[in-house]
Amino acid sequence: MTGTHAAAAGSVRDQASIDGAEPFRPLVLIQPGTGGVPFFCVHGAAGNVLNFRDIARRLGSHQAFYALQARGIDGREPLESVEEMAEAYLAEVRQVQPRGPYLLGGYSSGGAVAYEMAQRLIAAGEEVALLVLLDAIRPGLLPRQTSPKEHLARLLSNGPGYLRERIEIRARQRIAALEMKLKVRFYSSQGQPLPLELREKRLMGVITAASDRYRPRPYPGRVVLYRATYVVPQFRHAGPKQGWDELTPRLEVVEVPGDHDKLVLEPNVVVMTAHLSASLRSAVAR
Repeated sequence: MTGTHAAAAGSVRDQASIDGAEPFRPLVLIQPGTGGVPFFCVHGAAGNVLNFRDIARRLGSHQAFYALQARGIDGREPLESVEEMAEAYLAEVRQVQPRGPYLLGGYSSGGAVAYEMAQRLIAAGEEVALLVLLDAIRPGLLPRQTSPKEHLARLLSNGPGYLRERIEIRARQRIAALEMKLKVRFYSSQGQPLPLELREKRLMGVITAASDRYRPRPYPGRVVLYRATYVVPQFRHAGPKQGWDELTPRLEVVEVPGDHDKLVLEPNVVVMTAHLSASLRSAVAR
């Protein structure tokens, strides 16, 4: 099986050529494994998959681990919907593994893409043994906004300086968004890929917007959500199941030390992968 894996996906450099000369492929082989069912994991909002290395290593060298990176990390036009990403990524997954059972995962905004991939596989009559959500909040659940009452309290506490600060923040955000739009338009008109310093910013906006637009349907399969212990105040209203309650009746939640960025990195990843390794084994043993 290792040979098939190696043929199906090249190195990270092959997948993301900077000059755009090579055909882009989202599939990245992080760990070939020694046989068995591979685990496929979708990128987060930044589009790259470098933060999956610690997970793969901690799962053990026996576990084949593939990552799916976003089109656009090479400077070309990104896919702009969860549905488009799911379709493109499934085409790659099936080249490695034509039939189920499948082991799928997604980090952050990539959780929505993995969720849609699982839905499509089930609709096609395939088995998804396990769907893993790595600190992924349910799509469409927007961050909590500061209420008028809270704004008033801060104004009374801080005086006119609070209003000036809010106006300046809004102005900087609008200028940055306009600057990004103009730069993207310029490089596109020249037929050139975006420079490296702009790619991640653009992808984060596109992927986050795609996840926010996606409306997930109920999912009948087994799901494990790995949730960071620290949750930013804007998303604490999502609750311990991060909004997935009504959609996933077979949901299991595992709390992992750290915040959204650090739960997939050492040393916090040790807690997550101890549980994930057992879950992957049990899922394919059934």
